[in-house]
Amino acid sequence: MNTFIGVLIILWIFLILYKFRNKKPDTHQKTNKVKLNFFKKLQMLHFPIMVFFISIVLFDLMAIILLTQNYYFAFLKPTSFIIPSILTLLALFLVLIDLKPARFWALIITVLVMPILVPFAFIHLFVDLSNSYETVTSPDGKNILIIEHRDATLGETNHFYNIYKKKPLGLMKKLNDETIHIMTRGTNDSNLEVLGIDNTEWVEDNYVIFRSSYAETKVEFDY
Repeated sequence: MNTFIGVLIILWIFLILYKFRNKKPDTHQKTNKVKLNFFKKLQMLHFPIMVFFISIVLFDLMAIILLTQNYYFAFLKPTSFIIPSILTLLALFLVLIDLKPARFWALIITVLVMPILVPFAFIHLFVDLSNSYETVTSPDGKNILIIEHRDATLGETNHFYNIYKKKPLGLMKKLNDETIHIMTRGTNDSNLEVLGIDNTEWVEDNYVIFRSSYAETKVEFDY
């Protein structure tokens, strides 16, 4: 499940539940009145809450659109979706409080959401916090790469890497489709030494090659 899609699903569940709470299986005219009543209630939100809620939803949508093109916000990557999720849940509960729905609906939503969100959040937070980041700049200074790396040892050591290219506006683009994996045995070399960060070949603005005694890794600059 995509990071931000999971957050939006929570919003979607809330809106559906809230709609069904107000919906009466009557005529088409009554259904339209229910829809109008729902949006009128949204318009009744206090202005700061409405601005905060709309801003968070728009940010989530923008993040999803960027993610489909392998773009990430650099300042959010180390903690993955945790900050957006907290802000989205905060916006959701502020809306709940401001619209003053029945209390048991807030309880039901919490019961439905938490068993899904908490394990999902814990797993991703554990993985993301185990990542380290290193910045590498090409000799001409035109290309700045951010290397995300971690390792796991079970007899042999598995080294994992994702390579990002720094972009304007605080964005970075992931250059590798699949996580780069290098396996070693009985080495004291760091993840970056295993990748070959000190032995790189930059080929204009096309690609970079990392060379080490363990592997040769080519990363193309996909614009």
